[in-house]
Amino acid sequence: METRAPRLAPEALEKLSPSTIGLCLLLAACGGKAPAATPESTPAEPEAAAVSDDSSEAAPSEADTTDAGATEEASAAPAGNPNETRDVTYKMTPDGLEIEVDGVMFQPKAQPVKVKGGAWGVKVTMTAEGVGDGPRYLLKPKNGVLAFAGSVKRKGAEEKFGDKRDGEESVELAPGAKLSFDTTWPKEGSALWWGDELTIEAGLWGLGKSADALRPVKQFFTLKMVAGNKPQPVMQPPASAQ
Repeated sequence: METRAPRLAPEALEKLSPSTIGLCLLLAACGGKAPAATPESTPAEPEAAAVSDDSSEAAPSEADTTDAGATEEASAAPAGNPNETRDVTYKMTPDGLEIEVDGVMFQPKAQPVKVKGGAWGVKVTMTAEGVGDGPRYLLKPKNGVLAFAGSVKRKGAEEKFGDKRDGEESVELAPGAKLSFDTTWPKEGSALWWGDELTIEAGLWGLGKSADALRPVKQFFTLKMVAGNKPQPVMQPPASAQ
């Protein structure tokens, strides 16, 4: 059987070294096969290309950045702003303290009263007049529109107290109309004996332009009284307004 040496193209011969050509002829003569030509190795791609792919995945797209900014701006300006700041104006007049807030003028007054056992308490009466452009609503639970919190100093010891709301009733105040309210401290617990010092931080349970959107008014006014022969309650704006 005749064995023929494989023919190689001239361009292939140019890429092969003389030793490789000789080896191929020897194998062809012996009936073997020529080894495959080894092409020149292709330079490896620079590593910067892989880094570029990673960086493109890590960096946020322009659309993502825009969406994030829009979301942040929307959350910073909630619709309706139910917690908007309300201006409170205090005036000391010959008739006493006047407080105007959210279209209502309040005139609270205080007087000492004897309570059970001969101890001293304090009675607060207050008128509310509508001076706004529409009706206003006041939250009036069982103990009245005023919420009391504070402390009593008795022989160097301090006792703290605070009202608890009981009820959800509200009353409407029309522009130009007046309503009267009153409440007495203490609503429960011990009253004042000689030398006891009372401090009340009063607030409103709720006030608003709608019965469904009532918000409390904190630090409404401060009342202080020292029990004695003829105690005199002193009513003034809260410390934050002085």
